[in-house]
Amino acid sequence: MEEKNQKTADPVSFGDSYAAIDLETTGLDPKRDKIIEVGACLVEQGKVKRELSFLINPHREISERVELLTGITGRMVEHAPGIEEVIGEIAAFVGELPLLGHHVIFDYSFLKHAAVNAGLPFEKNGIDTLSLCRRFMPPEEKKNLSAACGWFQIPRETAHRALSDAKAAHLLYQSLRDCHFQENEEARQAMVRQGVLREIAGRFSALIGFQPLDAAARLAIAAKQIISLGQEFGLRIIQVDPVTVRALSPEREALSVRSMTGVLEGVLTPIFAQAALNGHGAFRLTGVPGSLRLIPAYPTTSSTVPVAVSSL
Repeated sequence: MEEKNQKTADPVSFGDSYAAIDLETTGLDPKRDKIIEVGACLVEQGKVKRELSFLINPHREISERVELLTGITGRMVEHAPGIEEVIGEIAAFVGELPLLGHHVIFDYSFLKHAAVNAGLPFEKNGIDTLSLCRRFMPPEEKKNLSAACGWFQIPRETAHRALSDAKAAHLLYQSLRDCHFQENEEARQAMVRQGVLREIAGRFSALIGFQPLDAAARLAIAAKQIISLGQEFGLRIIQVDPVTVRALSPEREALSVRSMTGVLEGVLTPIFAQAALNGHGAFRLTGVPGSLRLIPAYPTTSSTVPVAVSSL
C-alpha cells in the first residue's frame, strides 16, 4: 500500500526529491545499442546531494558520429566496466526515487533492459523535462536540452556528457518549477494531466514475464500498447493502420513485451504529447517511424490536417 501511495503522489510536493539521470549510448535502440556513459545526481529537496558517473565499455566499436557528438572514444572505455557490472550500483544509487531526465523514457528503457538482463527489479516513476518544455515553452522554440537550457538561461558544462546533462536537466526542472508551478494551480493541474510524474513503467508489472513473442501476439500486443499509451495523454486512438503496427513492432528473434513497450514509448511519446497540446478526441494513427501522422478519426472540413506529425 505504501508503494502505491508513492506512485500516485502529488507531483508538486513529491517532485522535490529525485534522481536526475542521463545516458550516452551507441544508438537509440535499447535492444541493439549499448550504454557508454551513465551520469546521475541525487536530489533531495531541490538540492544535489550526491553524484554518480561511469564510463561504460559497450564491448563494441564506437562510431565516429558518436565520438564526435560525445567526445567519448573507444580508448576511453577500453578498460571501463560493462553495464552488467555496475547496473546494481546504479539501481542502489537511485533507490525508490523517481527518475528525472530530458525525454526520460529513453534513459529508462536502456537501464530497464540492463536491469532485466541482470535479474534486477527496476520499476520507476518519471519526471520528464521534455514534456514540461513542450507544455510551457513557446511552440516555435526548440525543445532539446541545449535549447531549453538556453531559453531559461541555465549555464551548461559539457553538452552530451552524461553527468553534465543530468545536472542540466535538474536545473531545467527547477527553473520550470520556479517559473510556472509555484502557487499556480492551473500549471499544477497541467503537470498532472501531462503525466509529469507518472508511472512510466507501470504497464511492465501488469504484463506476463520477459518472454519472446510470436508474430501474432507481437502485433496484437503492440496495437494494445499504442492505444494504452494514447490514453495516458488523453487521446482516444480508435484505429491504427496495420502497416503502422507492423512498422512499430519489427520482428526480432528475442523481442519481448517489455522491450516492445520501451520502443513504442520512445517513438510515440513525442507525437502523442504534441497531439495532447493541440486537442483531444478520437484519432487514427498512420504512417511509419519518421513520418507518423495522428489524424482526427472523424474529420470535418476544418479538421482534416494532422494534429501531430513525427519528424524523427
